[in-house]
Amino acid sequence: MPKEDGAAAETSPASMLAKLQLAALVQVSSLDGSLKYLTRLVGVDSNKVLITALPTPKQMKKETVDVVYDNLFFPEKKLVMRLIAQGSIFAFESEVIAVNYSGSKLLLSSFPTSIQSQALRRDARLPCALSCSCQYQGQAFTAVIVDISQGGCQLHFDPSQLSTSIDDIKDQHIQLRLRFYPEDAQQELTVKVIAYTKTSPTQASLGIAFIQAETSVQNYLDSLQLGDMSTMFL
Repeated sequence: MPKEDGAAAETSPASMLAKLQLAALVQVSSLDGSLKYLTRLVGVDSNKVLITALPTPKQMKKETVDVVYDNLFFPEKKLVMRLIAQGSIFAFESEVIAVNYSGSKLLLSSFPTSIQSQALRRDARLPCALSCSCQYQGQAFTAVIVDISQGGCQLHFDPSQLSTSIDDIKDQHIQLRLRFYPEDAQQELTVKVIAYTKTSPTQASLGIAFIQAETSVQNYLDSLQLGDMSTMFL
């Protein structure tokens, strides 16, 4: 039977290996779901070993993580990894081989033998809840981003924060300041308002277009899609 659009499919280790790129976004989780973090691919030793960065103390909510590493990443422990490479999400099991403590703290795990893959949704508009501050002609107001895509996002806010009419903001540029994750650096994006809807004196939404491709936005979209694929594999 042909697979349905968007369904995961088996793929070969060689196919995934050919697409891997250093710094690819990787989600690592334990089989029971008690451990989950985002990291980056640091290297690949042929088709034998995957090398990824271990989670930071901030990600683990710990002051130091040396003891935690030993308890969590012991040899032969099974992990589920999902990574993005060249337009696809790959999901597979990997076993811990070792933890490297010299220099950068790295996880060495086995290259998978069974892999599922699924095409990345590049035009998807994904729901979210991101607080942001906005600047428009010297005026500041707060908003919440309720959905986001590669091309733009939708903001909900209280228009009474503006001293000017909401009609004036259409087709204007505004600055957004936000953190995609609490541990991230603050991002500042210049965007354009392309639509607005006012539903009450204290409720309105703005349709926002990104003026240029934003790496921080793409990274956030990738991480959201990795989260959406949490049922993929196992």
